[in-house]
Amino acid sequence: MPAKKKVKKGKGKKGKKGKAKEYLPNIYNIPEVPAVPRLAVPNVKIFLKLANPMTYPMEFTITMPVTTKMMTIHDKIVDMHGGAVNNITMSLYKFRPENPAPLTSSLMDLGIVQEGDLNIYYDFKPVSHPLLS
Repeated sequence: MPAKKKVKKGKGKKGKKGKAKEYLPNIYNIPEVPAVPRLAVPNVKIFLKLANPMTYPMEFTITMPVTTKMMTIHDKIVDMHGGAVNNITMSLYKFRPENPAPLTSSLMDLGIVQEGDLNIYYDFKPVSHPLLS
């Protein structure tokens, strides 16, 4: 069999340098992205409710972004009680002490991804210290 000759492919015509191509104006409305990315993260209105005793009117309202960790909410509860609480157990929507929300996860990890209201029920053990009595 005779050897095949390599055929060089033509590069075609070289592009002309000169005027840049003019594009048509945009016909679609493009939404503006906020300059600060934190503004694009939705905020959630969180109702912190004490689970036990249920009749005790202990309810706080805070607004936080969905990227907030449960540890931050834990710290807010401690601040609201003046540091006199420990062993806080938190649950979303309904109080379940056997299935608490992990402190290392964010609200987004727990399935909260859009704006709205969220009920977080918590329970704690009071701190017994001589300075507090």
